[in-house]
Amino acid sequence: MSRIITRGTLYRMCMLLFAASQLPLSAKKRDENYKNWNEGPLTWADYRAVESPTDPGIPSVSVFKYSTTRKKVKIENYKIVYNQVDCVLDRDNSWYVPDMADELSLRSNQVVFDIWELCSRQVQTKCFGETTLTFNKTMDRHAELAQNRIDQFEKESVTENGIDSVVLRKYEEALKSDLKYTKRREPDLSLAGRVPDMLGMYFSYVHESFIGNTSDYLKPMNGISLGFDYINKKDWYFDLGMSFAFSSLKAGGFYHDNQYNYDWTAGKSTNHMRMYLNIGHAAKLDQYYRIIPFAGIAYASLIQSTDTQIPNKKNESFYSSELNGVSIMAGVNADWIFRHSIFPDERLDSSLRFKLFGAYDKLGDKSMWSVNFGVAIHLNAKTYNAPMFIYIPIII
Repeated sequence: MSRIITRGTLYRMCMLLFAASQLPLSAKKRDENYKNWNEGPLTWADYRAVESPTDPGIPSVSVFKYSTTRKKVKIENYKIVYNQVDCVLDRDNSWYVPDMADELSLRSNQVVFDIWELCSRQVQTKCFGETTLTFNKTMDRHAELAQNRIDQFEKESVTENGIDSVVLRKYEEALKSDLKYTKRREPDLSLAGRVPDMLGMYFSYVHESFIGNTSDYLKPMNGISLGFDYINKKDWYFDLGMSFAFSSLKAGGFYHDNQYNYDWTAGKSTNHMRMYLNIGHAAKLDQYYRIIPFAGIAYASLIQSTDTQIPNKKNESFYSSELNGVSIMAGVNADWIFRHSIFPDERLDSSLRFKLFGAYDKLGDKSMWSVNFGVAIHLNAKTYNAPMFIYIPIII
């Protein structure tokens, strides 16, 4: 009779190698030690090990293993990362006895190889839609079904007189059909259409120019902004951030601080800060470009720093004088999405954002109009099947 391998041994071997994705089998190109199912049917030349002395009377033993390879492929503007799942024969640990092994024994081994190949295709296809957290669970489920089919095959095909060729042919035909209609899923742009809620972060250079009477006193400002934004599946956009712009007063007479009895002085450092919330709606033009009209409100401060402490009426001292109030903003973001990275369980997008908006600030008794421009590196990400949390992806 032909022993293909015991249930427990086969299952442990599959799980061990499948979980250890950093083993040479997973990390390197296939070498002569392993035969991939795609390389063709089994031959006795693939069995290189010496017969095990503990298994007398058994004509052959096949050792099948699974491996996973982390692969990357670029399709148009999408970098897709996925797990390639393969079933291989371990040539150096598989053996046969020439005087005992026959054609039916080899065909029986091929049936088992086909069953595990079918399992590997099902796992690879399934894991495109599952997170890494459930990857092993998926493998366990499909491996158990495959092992049950192998057990049933052995039960039906192995008789006292050897292998039943009629049963063997029945399984061969059934597996031929199964393999024909169960293709190993390869990455394609259908993955790009699975757009989840996206949580992002950005860091930006900003420039602010004042218009109207304010421009007679305040010089244009330069600074930075940073924040987080969120785009839901219906393309509604929410942006929470903070900006800091720095310059100096162009001329005196802009503001008298009654609390400190202080006149803002020309040439002194004057800074503009906003903490804002914007809401808009994103319109993706194509895979590279997106525009986001938005409007929002902010808490704003215009601050002039002083060289000396300023005492107020309560004899408290401060190093700055402030104008506080609100800011109303409206404008548009234009995103150039230069890279999409799609993984089995998450998506990372990297873009260069151009931001243009107008703002009206009501700070105390002062009203100011300004035009603002920014350039930002914008990164956003989301897991498909896990709770929302923030990624800080690295552009690779």
